[in-house]
Amino acid sequence: DIILELLSSVANVYDWKGFDNPQNINTIQIADNVAAKYVGTYLYDGVLAEVTKKEDGLYYWTQGQDVKMYFTSEKDFVNMEFLAEKSFLTNLNGMVIGFARKVNGKEFSPAQKLVSLDTIKTNEGQLNSYAWHLIETKRFQAAIPYFQRAMVLEPQDISVQLNLAHAYLWNQDFQKAV
Repeated sequence: DIILELLSSVANVYDWKGFDNPQNINTIQIADNVAAKYVGTYLYDGVLAEVTKKEDGLYYWTQGQDVKMYFTSEKDFVNMEFLAEKSFLTNLNGMVIGFARKVNGKEFSPAQKLVSLDTIKTNEGQLNSYAWHLIETKRFQAAIPYFQRAMVLEPQDISVQLNLAHAYLWNQDFQKAV
């Protein structure tokens, strides 16, 4: 919060465009059972994102940034660090299937909630990066399938094989680590 206030002050002094109209956002708390439906991994434009539950609410991770989600309705949320307004999408059964993304009124392709790794295609390095994020958050077993899929899609990337060995090692599977 302090950094955002400093940034706004500097922007005001130097008359930076885009900072001239601060926006107040009314946020709400969502029920735990609703929040639980949003937790998962998503894919948009070849990029992986993740929604996780922490002690103080839901967090949105993508491309190395883990940021708090602020809900403006039961399905709509924003992040202070990203410009996009996002809305969770559900099917007729109420299951979350992804989220819509909009920046300054312009809609972008929606993110799809992952149900299977077998067919996904990401931008180069995304699977390795996401799997390493899982390692950093001590979810070693969850990282393994992402590294394995990365090895299929990017067999020339030796770092994937090394990172997979680390995942096996931290998962206490020494034979596979070797």
